[in-house]
Amino acid sequence: MAETWEDDDATAPGGRNDVLRGQLKRANLSEATLQLFERDEVDLALLLDLDAESQGEVEFKAGERGRLVEWLKAVRGLRTRCAALDAAIN
Repeated sequence: MAETWEDDDATAPGGRNDVLRGQLKRANLSEATLQLFERDEVDLALLLDLDAESQGEVEFKAGERGRLVEWLKAVRGLRTRCAALDAAIN
């Protein structure tokens, strides 16, 4: 199993990233949306690069877009805090 939730080694047979899937499921995305992301081989880097126009191309269920945006904000915030801590340590 992967050491971090971003680890590429977390990809299960068939290309599914179970760790990312679990995190998105915690953001309360529907099974249909999760499967759509898996079919399109969406990874965390791609999700972080989604702009409003790209998000408009995804057929989200009611409320999912807002939950995904909030989750992505949290991920970016965590990365920023980790980078600051890393810089302070080194």
